[in-house]
Amino acid sequence: MAWELLTNTLLTDTSSTLTSESFDAKENLVIQFYKVGANVNPLMTFNGDTSGSNYASRYSSNGASDVTLVNQTKIEFVRAGSTPTSYAIISISNISDKEKMVIIQDMEETSSGSGTAPAIMQVVGKWVNTSSSITSVSFANDDSGSYGAGSFINVYGTD
Repeated sequence: MAWELLTNTLLTDTSSTLTSESFDAKENLVIQFYKVGANVNPLMTFNGDTSGSNYASRYSSNGASDVTLVNQTKIEFVRAGSTPTSYAIISISNISDKEKMVIIQDMEETSSGSGTAPAIMQVVGKWVNTSSSITSVSFANDDSGSYGAGSFINVYGTD
């Protein structure tokens, strides 16, 4: 199984969203997500689907009890607040006639220096579309900050 880089997006200025270009459909996707900027709460959607209640997820922050979100218009995965940077690896099963299964491992800086441990968020989710494959991904924001220059997404895929 050979992975190939399908698309990459690097912000050179601030923005309220971080969106990939369209990419070829692959049955397996991995997305590297790096966020610079405080008060940014990423909301992940696929193929521009933001109007229906087509997402469901379950998450735990720093090992706390699970939170379940159903009938959502996005998958939310970074703890809202002043965290300046976070890095996530997002694995997706992207079979066109199946629900798209998502696993997210997110690490957040919390504050700089070795005196503060990073935070972790673990998320599982799904996009219930069973008629098409994921060919674009977008991260909106519903907090007061913006994605900063240096924020990026890389999308890799393989069949």
